[in-house]
Amino acid sequence: AIRAAGDPAQFADVETWAAALMLAGLDNTDADPGNGIDRALVKAMPGLPRAELEGTQNQLSIFDHLPEADQRVMLNSALREDSGDASLQQLATAWRKGDLDTIARETRTGMMADPVIRKALYSDRNAAWNARIEAMLRAGKRPFVAVGTAHLAGPDGLPSILAAQGWQVTRLQ
Repeated sequence: AIRAAGDPAQFADVETWAAALMLAGLDNTDADPGNGIDRALVKAMPGLPRAELEGTQNQLSIFDHLPEADQRVMLNSALREDSGDASLQQLATAWRKGDLDTIARETRTGMMADPVIRKALYSDRNAAWNARIEAMLRAGKRPFVAVGTAHLAGPDGLPSILAAQGWQVTRLQ
């Protein structure tokens, strides 16, 4: 099904990747960014020191540096409402159960099936975050790391990368 995109004028002066993100956001009109897991963790543990693994500017630059052909894959995926096979409810259930196989499969569906997009948005980011996390660990720190669920799954997920480097990774329930 093709998504109703609203007023075309709102897309006139934005890059392809930004239009894709805007369209993807149409499904989340009820979502309040203040209710994200990161905000909940900060509220629950206000005294913990915090550091970003990736700031907003870095995150947006990843999209901006994607080749135009891959930005169009993102846009077409957003227009088709093709974010992936699993519903948000299925992913939430998989997360609660610790079903990383289901979550890992999802990192290869929808626009993430495109190898360039997957590498830029998933594998490369995990590798960069791993370098920062490992530096903290080598400095004797024991960071509590909160990332999106997909970044925990598969052979190029953060736990697998860290475990391959000899670190013990334990899932907390």
